[in-house]
Amino acid sequence: MAKKRKNSNRSRIGLGILLGAAAGAAVGLLTSQKTGKENRQAVKRTAKKVARKAKPVADQIVKDTKTYSKQIVNRGKKVVKKATKKK
Repeated sequence: MAKKRKNSNRSRIGLGILLGAAAGAAVGLLTSQKTGKENRQAVKRTAKKVARKAKPVADQIVKDTKTYSKQIVNRGKKVVKKATKKK
């Protein structure tokens, strides 16, 4: 159960980082003295940085989801097997 909570916290932290980055970028754009072209270039650079940082978090979430899915399927198979033996 503790591992499940740890992974859930990791996911929330990752989401918080992404939302914080997006909010910071929006505030930066709205208060910027730069031209539209300069802002677009800055957004492109920032998006690439965020994507690089988010990829490991996303990869871990995918890995954890696959692991949990397999565990659930295996548990379900055991339950079905047990139930069919009782008949």
